[in-house]
Amino acid sequence: MSSNARLVERSLQLSVVDGVLYALMLGVSESYFGACAVALGHSDTALAILVTLPLFAGAVAQALTGPLVLALGSRKRLVVTGAVVQALSHLGLIFVAWTGSHALGPLLALVLLYFVSGMVIMPAWGAWMGDLTEQIDRQRYFSLRSAALAVSLLLGFMWGGYHLHAGELAQHVSRAYAALFSVGFVARTASSLMLMLQGEPERTRTGARANRPPPRDSLRRVRARMRGALRGEGKRLVFALALLMFGAHLSIPFYAPYMLKTLALGYDGFALLCGVQLLMKSVALLFMHRVAARVGLAKLLVGAIGVIALVSGIWGAAIDKPTLVFAQMLSGFAWAAYEFASFQLLLQVAKPSHRVEVLAFAASLAGLFQLSGALCGSYLLSHAGFGYRDVFYVSAFVRLLPLVLLVPALAEFRSALAARAARVR
Repeated sequence: MSSNARLVERSLQLSVVDGVLYALMLGVSESYFGACAVALGHSDTALAILVTLPLFAGAVAQALTGPLVLALGSRKRLVVTGAVVQALSHLGLIFVAWTGSHALGPLLALVLLYFVSGMVIMPAWGAWMGDLTEQIDRQRYFSLRSAALAVSLLLGFMWGGYHLHAGELAQHVSRAYAALFSVGFVARTASSLMLMLQGEPERTRTGARANRPPPRDSLRRVRARMRGALRGEGKRLVFALALLMFGAHLSIPFYAPYMLKTLALGYDGFALLCGVQLLMKSVALLFMHRVAARVGLAKLLVGAIGVIALVSGIWGAAIDKPTLVFAQMLSGFAWAAYEFASFQLLLQVAKPSHRVEVLAFAASLAGLFQLSGALCGSYLLSHAGFGYRDVFYVSAFVRLLPLVLLVPALAEFRSALAARAARVR
């Protein structure tokens, strides 16, 4: 086995450990940002801003991923730096939670730092992983890795809900949130260490290019790749994914207040409903690569979007907890299929040399649509006289609109992927 092959094998193993630790942070920390804001007494409009403005800022920051990789010298350096900053943002969150501060500014600034530092590295990480998985069964690896992450996320989330419930009974909810963010800090710090230990493989060069040295990167080349990403054959896919984010975030920021305030489920009920979704997602990811191999990634994505729309409609019509549990089971399966298929398709439609820019373009556009959707949902609740259930119905309708772009393009999309595969061969 060559040294490069050993490097790749070791890095893929460490990536699973990194992912499990990262998912633990998501479960005990990020998953409870909205609930923490509710506990601190923030309004629905403030919740919409807290959920979407940081996502939008992080998505816009991803447009700078290419230049940042160039400035720092490698994708790995950018990823590690972002992970460390994201870990450090927890120190401020711990202080806000411990003191029970009701001011929106400090909390918003810390959540912004958390998301910007975490999201600006995603295109670089995705391109890095695309190179690491070039010579293996990529779909199977990501399916198993994602399943391990989903289990870690579920365990972290359920422990967080139990800890908050105990804190609520003891009338120490602020301290309970501080404890959750402390665990998130430790997990992300350990995750950063795993990233540091991974390596970047050398890109394989074949044919007439095999004896040529790789071209030296420059800002001009980065700009050229960004223009290529905007003109690429996956542009229809990118816009469809962004439109889904608009429809989804019409309602996503308001599930937490709906469950905690309108339904009065308490932290145990909140953790139960969210935990059902995470459990179903972790189970679904175990065999998602088999489903994709049978039906194809494009059809899997279309089906996932249809079920995602159905879930929002069920939330609008549901009147009892068993129905909501059923909706969460569907949601877990649908979002697992969506995340798996959309990431794999983006990797396939992007040239290896353009992956950072294509992923950055997709994320930036999705962030813009997320913010727009959340602000529209907030307007419907605060000024148009809509209730939570009404917003869920509107969200269900808008979530179906990406199918207008994707369904007619299935044959074209498959032919484009086949042509790219032929060129690679």
